Amino acid sequence: MANSHPFSNRPALRPLALLLALGASASAQSVVLPAGYDVREGENRTPAPAMWPARMQFVYGDARGRPMTLRHLAWRGDGNAIPVATYAARTVSTEVNVCDGDASALVADFARNQITPPVTVFARRDVSYPDHRAAPRQSPAPFDIAVQFDQPYVHTGLRDLLLDIRTYAGSQPSSNDSYHVDVATPWSSGGPAYGAWRMVGEGCPGAIDPYEVRGLVKYTASATGTDLALACQTRGGPRNAPGTLLVGVRDPDLAVPGLCARLRVDPILSISIYANSETGIPLLAMPFDAGLAGVELKAQGFLVDASQGGLGLQASPGLTMTVAPHPVEFRAATVFNHGGRAPSITQGWAPVVELGVQ
Repeated sequence: MANSHPFSNRPALRPLALLLALGASASAQSVVLPAGYDVREGENRTPAPAMWPARMQFVYGDARGRPMTLRHLAWRGDGNAIPVATYAARTVSTEVNVCDGDASALVADFARNQITPPVTVFARRDVSYPDHRAAPRQSPAPFDIAVQFDQPYVHTGLRDLLLDIRTYAGSQPSSNDSYHVDVATPWSSGGPAYGAWRMVGEGCPGAIDPYEVRGLVKYTASATGTDLALACQTRGGPRNAPGTLLVGVRDPDLAVPGLCARLRVDPILSISIYANSETGIPLLAMPFDAGLAGVELKAQGFLVDASQGGLGLQASPGLTMTVAPHPVEFRAATVFNHGGRAPSITQGWAPVVELGVQ
């Protein structure tokens, strides 16, 4: 199949040349904690903010030395999630207090962790959790679980930032009906860490089982440093249909006669694939180099599908994978209590949050 469709006859490039051919960086509009997770996916996930009744404190060391006035708080879903039935929309009765804390000295006593008097920035009321049952089209996912503060909070930057959150009840019949948010864990915990990817545009309209190509940008510690690997996963499309994955560094966004979707990659490499390659299609593997940060790799999949007419191909949306900077260490900690159980402490672990600043 690799030589049979009209976009396959391009030579492959060496991996480093392929990645360095084009780079782009995205700039964040709000403060994201822990630092660096605006451009990378968290390594874990937790249902904690949507569980009830519960109390939790999340402490972020990256806020020390960073004075700011906070106006909102937001979480994001698990960017690497598969379709999950329990991620239906819901509301959770929530209260948010903010104060100074110390991630390195967190104890299983909520009051002792509050170094300064807590300020209620969000009085108890419902927080809306949107429908996340469909797999996200990007990783990291958008910060779409938002808490708009009743009053701004001035963080002096003299100590760590502590978010003290209480949940009371929810619209779901059980708080164990898991709804996960993204979580960061330190690089020193053994990794791996993840970069970013996003789908671009749309695939073929009217397809019974729409075809998708999803990305994976992975960092793994090795004896000689850090290894970087880029791969793709495919979902949907005609079962077991053969096809081709095109890879390049530029998105032409081009209408091609006979093709049911726009062409979203100028190909320099093609790989023969089959539908539903969820185990992963390796693209590149190499030692990480700091000069790769911000570089983007483009991809798009095509499957044989006579029902589409024209060229007889079903196309996926485009895919952009972005190499993030090398993972960095951070200080964070969590203490969590649910349903009357004893509080538990987890060092080096906290949900990724977006803070709206003035």
